[in-house]
Amino acid sequence: MLQIPGPLCGDKRANEIINGYMNQRLVALMTDIIADFDEDTIEQNPEFAEEIFFLFPENYEKEKQPKLFMKLYHLLKAEDEFAPEQMMEYVLAQILYLYKDLEESVQPMMPERAYVLEKLIEDFEADGDKQAENDAAEYLSQLENPAEYLDLIFWDMDFALLDEYQEEDLARSNPEIAKNANFEEK
Repeated sequence: MLQIPGPLCGDKRANEIINGYMNQRLVALMTDIIADFDEDTIEQNPEFAEEIFFLFPENYEKEKQPKLFMKLYHLLKAEDEFAPEQMMEYVLAQILYLYKDLEESVQPMMPERAYVLEKLIEDFEADGDKQAENDAAEYLSQLENPAEYLDLIFWDMDFALLDEYQEEDLARSNPEIAKNANFEEK
């Protein structure tokens, strides 16, 4: 399960519902991409590699792409939270850009939507919002729409630099990135 930065609501249970829902939506988007392939052999399938190459920066080795994609997919499906590597964030962002038109389609409703909405209204009222009900309902709609996740699920936008730089170069330039990096030192 993706670790989402900061609470999106002041209520712990509502946050768990929101995080679970958002992760399920991300898994569903990735499942759409792998649906036509055998998951057991997908990492060695050249057709799958061709299907996903555009989700990665040009400078990322094509041989590594299927493995990283599937690692991300399995981490999202797992119970434990994880902070994604930069390349995983890059791939997630590309998937969200790919499905940006989903905002026009019908989205499945969040489970326990009424409870989450009630807690969001309480948060908005506590902040002195005069239109708490309307603003909370609008915010909940954002939380249910993967097209809005670009503004919600990333800790920072450093992954966007991967179009210009290698992962190792970014890690060397930023101690925070290096601390979370998962590659061998050369």
